[in-house]
Amino acid sequence: MTQPYGDAAVATGAVTQPYGEATVARAVVRQPYSILAPVRRAVTQPYSIAGSRVVAAVEQNWRIGDTDPVRAVVTQPYSIIDGHGRLDRYDVTVTVNGREVAVRRVKIEAARERYCLSCEAVLGSQEDYARCRVLAPVEITVNGESFDFFIESRDRRRELGNSDYVIRGLSRTALLDAPYAEPVTSEMNGMASAIARALAPGYTVDWRTIDWLVPPNVLLPGNLTPLATIRELAAAAGAVVQTAPDGTLVIEPEYPVSVPNWPATPPDHVLTEAMDIETLAESFEHRPGYNRFLITDQMSFGAALRLEETALADNRHEIRVYQVPWDGGFELRHTGGEWVSLEPMGDEERPVDGEVVEFVQGSGRTRYPIVSISEMEWLRSPLGAVSHGEDGTLTSSVDGESLLKINYRTRCRLYLATNNHAEPVQFVAVAL
Repeated sequence: MTQPYGDAAVATGAVTQPYGEATVARAVVRQPYSILAPVRRAVTQPYSIAGSRVVAAVEQNWRIGDTDPVRAVVTQPYSIIDGHGRLDRYDVTVTVNGREVAVRRVKIEAARERYCLSCEAVLGSQEDYARCRVLAPVEITVNGESFDFFIESRDRRRELGNSDYVIRGLSRTALLDAPYAEPVTSEMNGMASAIARALAPGYTVDWRTIDWLVPPNVLLPGNLTPLATIRELAAAAGAVVQTAPDGTLVIEPEYPVSVPNWPATPPDHVLTEAMDIETLAESFEHRPGYNRFLITDQMSFGAALRLEETALADNRHEIRVYQVPWDGGFELRHTGGEWVSLEPMGDEERPVDGEVVEFVQGSGRTRYPIVSISEMEWLRSPLGAVSHGEDGTLTSSVDGESLLKINYRTRCRLYLATNNHAEPVQFVAVAL
């Protein structure tokens, strides 16, 4: 490096500063550690691969004898994997339209909240894929147990050097739901199990919950599919709809064993993460911690009375008194003079036809109390089945906005009021 400077003789010498890469540190940092409490026991687990297939599971029990002993048991099951990376435990065959097809991978899924099973199969050849038509019957046999499906959809995924031919199926009970089945528009009554069998002709219905009589003018599907109507029936009894592997429609309690009996009830199946679960996802679900509920009967509250007046002439009026819930325990009084006549005409039950009810957030109300319903029709978006209360409250199974045209019968007590004086008169309905 040359460093000249002014007002002086030029330096004739040069300062040289060579440099190079730093020396790599080759020392190792050691962090020894120790356990405060001594190890009380050593576990040695030798292993070897036998000539035959291993079918047993090795259990390794251990315990640390310290202040807080561990009381759990650690189970270490294992399985032998074949040369293709698959668990060598299942014998699977897939038949489409009575003809066996080659498959590379098969998946069958079931969930308690879903009424039917679903499947997905990756086929081994384009030739087999060409035979698979939508709605074609599919039978999957797993270790001798058969599962019946129909093809819901199929797709082909191709990339350079590889092609996947996939079919997806559902249990036959899905044919009772949209978009395969027409909605039910007629009113239905009778035993609940008989209604379910009438809604599913050609299917085996296994009714495993309580059965009851559905009276007329109560079950009005309101354009629900047959399967959705059956699910409404099941929900009324605290049951769910499931599908057996052979396609049987099963209606069973949501909790087959009551909660107090859970500790003493042997499980139907025992699953382990290592042997039975390939994918496991967990998510936090917040629920309010309610542990006490107050259940009351609306009949325990005071009856609601409502008056409606219709003028027949200047001095004659009809007065109708509506009561919810109806028990007839009331009377009508007036605060007028002795010249005011109030004559009871008896109880009246009359039809109300063509009333249009507005639904907001899945609920609406009729003008009068409801004794029975004869017909309903959605004028806008269908919101499913409709339940009603005696006070005229209507609730749809689907939360939304729409208009409902309804024919129903209402009940009241009719009075005839006469007053020859031109004066206002007060009428009061009093519960007895």
